[in-house]
Amino acid sequence: GVGHLRGLARALSEGLGWLHRSGWCHLDVKPENIVRVGRVWKLIDLDRPSDLSGAFSPLYASPELARFSLDEARHAGMAPDAAMDIWAAGVVLLDVLVHGRSLEETKAGLDAAALFEEDDLPSAAWYRWLAEPDPLDIDALVTAPASSVQLLRNSALRDLLRCLLDKDPQRRLTAQEFRRHAFLCGPGCGDSAMHDSNEARAPPGPKAGGGQVGGASRRRVEAAFLQHVSTDARLPRRLFCEALVRGGLGRGEAATLLEMCGLQELSCNEFLDFLYSK
Repeated sequence: GVGHLRGLARALSEGLGWLHRSGWCHLDVKPENIVRVGRVWKLIDLDRPSDLSGAFSPLYASPELARFSLDEARHAGMAPDAAMDIWAAGVVLLDVLVHGRSLEETKAGLDAAALFEEDDLPSAAWYRWLAEPDPLDIDALVTAPASSVQLLRNSALRDLLRCLLDKDPQRRLTAQEFRRHAFLCGPGCGDSAMHDSNEARAPPGPKAGGGQVGGASRRRVEAAFLQHVSTDARLPRRLFCEALVRGGLGRGEAATLLEMCGLQELSCNEFLDFLYSK
């Protein structure tokens, strides 16, 4: 419903606002990188490359990232930009509306039509379509379910999507403008925020759970730790972080998880209980 969509939109605007004010870009905002912990949405997978090569998912790439992918030599000076995250946030909201991948059918059709073309670049047809200046036809993308078609009659929601998904990055909303948009000013302004609490002012936590993260993620953390110490061994946070990094987790991801946990000394079992307790 509209409340759920508004809560997620508000959380995205606040999480991205925090990142962008800190001088960071996420570059891979997508449903897999947004998890809910209790009533709080968390943006995860912050251990991103410092450049654009391989840093993003095609389905959530902005038009300027599409142009970069089509001709990296020509756009070699292109740097990560906050507007790229804003576009991806708009696509995520479209996904929520259609209860699936809003652009997946379009991309699949373009990819299929390009099977016999001599393109060396995967998804080249998709990137060419995305890079075209024509605006997205939101009505054509959101045709079901009926409840979402009805939601699109909300003029504030329609305007928000139009402003997030403007193909010109200079006209696209900033995270601050996103947060102040009329659609986000409805009921429940304190609900589902990414950084309303002191805890959430730290970088949003990769792979944080509250029972919301799957067993595969849990096993990944546990396996990384068990390569070096037992699950019951207690270590200072610094050494615990090093064990996770040596086991294959990104340093930024490990440090953020431990910061969220808040304990100065802990065991693997305590850490996993924190991440995945309900």
